[in-house]
Amino acid sequence: MIQNIFLPEKIGSYYIFRQRILGIDITKTHIHASRILAQGATITIDKQVSASLNGEQQNNYDERVVAALQSVCEQMGKIDQICTALPSTLVVFKELRLPFTTRDKISLVIHFEVAPLLPFPAHEAEIDFIITSVNEEEKSAQVLVAAVQKKHLAEHLSLFEQAGYTPEKITVDMFALYGLYNQIPAYQSLEGSVALIDLNMHSTSIITILDTHVRIIRTLPYGLATVAKDAGNSSDLKPQQVMDHLLRFGLQQGGSENNNQAIQNSLTAFFNKLQFALTSTFNQLQKNSIDKILLLGPGAEIKDIASFSEKLLGSSCELFDVQKITENKRYRIAPQVTLSQPVLLSIAIGLPTPVVEDFNVMKGEFAPPQQTLLLKQLITGGVLIILLFGIIITQTIIQSRRLQSEINTSQEDAVEALKDRFPGISEDDEDLDEVITAAKSELAKEEVVWRAFSSQTRSSFLEYLLELTSKINKQELGFIPKQISIVDGAQGEITLTAQVKDWEALKKLEQALRESKLFSYVEGQSDTDFSMKIIVARK
Repeated sequence: MIQNIFLPEKIGSYYIFRQRILGIDITKTHIHASRILAQGATITIDKQVSASLNGEQQNNYDERVVAALQSVCEQMGKIDQICTALPSTLVVFKELRLPFTTRDKISLVIHFEVAPLLPFPAHEAEIDFIITSVNEEEKSAQVLVAAVQKKHLAEHLSLFEQAGYTPEKITVDMFALYGLYNQIPAYQSLEGSVALIDLNMHSTSIITILDTHVRIIRTLPYGLATVAKDAGNSSDLKPQQVMDHLLRFGLQQGGSENNNQAIQNSLTAFFNKLQFALTSTFNQLQKNSIDKILLLGPGAEIKDIASFSEKLLGSSCELFDVQKITENKRYRIAPQVTLSQPVLLSIAIGLPTPVVEDFNVMKGEFAPPQQTLLLKQLITGGVLIILLFGIIITQTIIQSRRLQSEINTSQEDAVEALKDRFPGISEDDEDLDEVITAAKSELAKEEVVWRAFSSQTRSSFLEYLLELTSKINKQELGFIPKQISIVDGAQGEITLTAQVKDWEALKKLEQALRESKLFSYVEGQSDTDFSMKIIVARK
């Protein structure tokens, strides 16, 4: 199985991805479905639908089931997985103690251990189990094995296939019920011996629980239909009329006295047989009494059934209350959902309870296809790849923009610096390449001037600069030099471009320069911002 390649649907009991789980319970007369929403650490019972199988528009039972399945699934809207259950009447249960404590190790030997105990060849069945208790000191575990003949699985799956759906999981109704029971705090704390009795139309299932651990599951081949049939044989009522009487009036008087007595006698006989089955079952566990009996199923809706059964069974009886699951903070019931006994099993089948979470008789040739899971994983992988490339591209764009901004800023600074250094560059030039070209041109002109000096005259050049520095009092005159050009030729010439603060300073500057023996001529100026020609005195 290809699982958890990229991201698991859940970690522990926390659901990373929201799951809509549809639990479907198929009975002889109805299909009950409950949608379970698992998201994060919360599991919500958020929708229920039931469909009757008593319609006459189809020819046989299978056709009615297929049509009802299609209707129920369509009404449920979007679902991520379908869970269903086989009735306990089709399952063989065996209790074993094995010298292992983990499911993986038990799975390796369970077929060999249970095969000799089955009433049919092991290769004709699919087998799975739940761990009911673990003894850490002895390094052993008590397991309850469920074996289902493949023909029953094939028939059950065929109904879904005809309806156009494929379940991801097939459990056993009583295992699912025990899983639900085990999640209700009020029931988890019940010590001693407890019996869960599912009163159905055509069968009655019993789960025996000893010190919070399930031990034996039995299914009796009689139910409410048996009561209705026996009462009908002893009265002038039809079986359907008996059922209507039970559901409408319960054990209260209604109709003729003869009919009431017939129903009372039939129901008493039913519970007497049930009491015998309970006693023999708990005797196997060396328990002579039952501390608590919980009634559920369609029969639990009969008025006063709990008090009536308590008198006949001799133990404390009450109705199984699924509402108590909200005492477990992990579970919620949506406000629009009204819970009733007939739909209780569909809730148990859909809930991903820890006890039966790994139980699934869809194995081997019946294993569900993995295309859906693989598709989810491929989508997740694609999203991760797109996200990764998106991050890389976004980061590249951001870095490129930052780098371009730095480049633009640096170019602007370079242009400004070159313009300051070479005043001859036009102020309109903003392109760095053009400014560099212009700066090189200006620099070439200056280099021509510099190279004009021979090695003999270079020392004189320094003397001229020193003389200018000594003769010019910058602070007093407010002297601001701009450019000095020296041309060496037949007549050495210095061009001094500068600025002084006022006329008085200009006169002082001219006088100071004329006093120098290195200069033979100093050109007079008529503006404080001037370009002065100075003739060098030749030695």
